[in-house]
Amino acid sequence: MKNALAYARVSTKEQAEKGLSIPAQLKAIREYAKSHDFCILQEYTDLGESAKTANRPGFKKMIKRCQKDKTIDAVIVHKIDRFSRNNIDFFAYKAILKKEGIRLISASENIEETPSGEFIENVLVAMAQFYSSNLAEEVLKGMKEKFRKGEWPYKAPIGYKNIRDEKGHAYIVEDKKTSYLIRQMFKLYATGQYSFASLSEEMAERGLKTKYGKHLSPERIKSTLTNPFYIGILRLWNEKRKGKHKPLVDETLFRQVQNVMKERKITQDRWQKRDFLLRGLLYCQNCKRRLTAEVHERGSYYRCPYNVNNPICKEPYIPTKHLESQIEKLYNLMEPTPRLLKILKAEIEEVQNNFKAKSSNEIQNLKRRIRENEAKMDTLVDNLATKTITPEIYKKYSQRYEKEIKEARDRLAVLEKDYSRNFDFIDKCMILASTLSKLHKIFSFQQKKKLAKALFRRIWVKNKEIKRIELNPPFDFLLRNQTRKIHKVFPNLVFEHYPIKSTQPR
Repeated sequence: MKNALAYARVSTKEQAEKGLSIPAQLKAIREYAKSHDFCILQEYTDLGESAKTANRPGFKKMIKRCQKDKTIDAVIVHKIDRFSRNNIDFFAYKAILKKEGIRLISASENIEETPSGEFIENVLVAMAQFYSSNLAEEVLKGMKEKFRKGEWPYKAPIGYKNIRDEKGHAYIVEDKKTSYLIRQMFKLYATGQYSFASLSEEMAERGLKTKYGKHLSPERIKSTLTNPFYIGILRLWNEKRKGKHKPLVDETLFRQVQNVMKERKITQDRWQKRDFLLRGLLYCQNCKRRLTAEVHERGSYYRCPYNVNNPICKEPYIPTKHLESQIEKLYNLMEPTPRLLKILKAEIEEVQNNFKAKSSNEIQNLKRRIRENEAKMDTLVDNLATKTITPEIYKKYSQRYEKEIKEARDRLAVLEKDYSRNFDFIDKCMILASTLSKLHKIFSFQQKKKLAKALFRRIWVKNKEIKRIELNPPFDFLLRNQTRKIHKVFPNLVFEHYPIKSTQPR
């Protein structure tokens, strides 16, 4: 008896009601397995999952088992479109099964492993994909038609709710539990006394939160205040329509809110024109969040970002010059000595030569292995033509030889790739590492910023001091021996990510 896995899927409740339910599919699969001498080892299912993609939990578990369990002979589905409605995914995952020697069987479609069977299979997959694409187009067409009638085709924004009438027609009405809070939000922001963050705090105290009980994010506050839905206008697909729903705020109040927002943006742009050397690289060691940078009347600072759903970090504001001066000191201390660079260069050249020698031997062995298996395949074809062997034996050994040829060619493609550019890149990085302080002095601001991003992956800060540094490769390797010198000036500084064992100078 042969072993098999069963797979069943429905994407909608309607399918389940039309006889395509998972129990109905599994029943048909079990009957097929029983009549064709298959033992079902396990049944995998996906409820409410589309077959347009392979991102389905049950499906992914089944494929994973197929790649590990060598006792499986087949995967049985009720129909081909239950496996996939996407041409690319279908043939990609079928190829995975074929590589493992596993057949894909449809319990209700007679598809044989012959040229004519493959043709029928292709037609069925194409039909499934057409159905799926056409269904999506029809759904979108229906949504656009609803929009043009002044009805919102998506989930209602906060302050409203979706309901259905007796005939099943969906429409949007005011949500009395939250609509009055939305009106309050617009009125409060129009006063000019609230930022998005402080308004989020205020509205949470008044009872306006997410369905999970959290504060509305500043981004969501902004999107709500700029949404014309609240004055009765629908905006979608670069079109505008007058909605059939009841407006929650009047147009005068809405315009006041937009004017406050516009004035604040002009002020913010004026203050934040300046760029920052370490923007995007600095992290707070206390709250683990990336620092933000901003300009105040008294100067420019790095600080922890405000987050309404997390407690405010108590780390102090850090003047930008304070941290940037520490970076300058680090550049001086991180430069490797000429003697160390000479040792590193010799080590890299040795690695490169060893790699080339090893690759050359392996390449010759792989080419010989490919020639041998191709010769075996030729012999196998001749034996099949003269009926010296049966089709079953041919299939068994041809799969083995094809697999060995493919594996050898894949490995050959990796080894024959030109890695000289990688070693040239390391050589250039060595030159860069040896002149860090000089380059930092002569570079323009933008060049200095690029230098910092090339060198550092993350810089962790606590109490206005740099406490931990993560370097990008290959600098984590090139600068690994400088820690002793650095610790004399920065005794508590920690370096991370050193994948290569240190080479001590002799």
